[in-house]
Amino acid sequence: MSKIKIIDLRYREPGCTSHPAILLNNFLRELKEPEALIRVTTEDIPVKVLEVFVDRYGYKVSAVRELLGYVEVLISKA
Repeated sequence: MSKIKIIDLRYREPGCTSHPAILLNNFLRELKEPEALIRVTTEDIPVKVLEVFVDRYGYKVSAVRELLGYVEVLISKA
């Protein structure tokens, strides 16, 4: 069993290039694994927007878990 790739977008650095949407796009472009877990606040990227992002790269949202102040979204190859 392989370890699942995790991207944590909950903490923002100052500046445009560190916005969670930009980081997510870069992450998805380089992702080779069939599954990944994304942690993000819905204020930065709403789940519906995240679905559009991952679909663009051939992934689908498999599960969404709401936690205190953020969501964990499991994506897998469509």
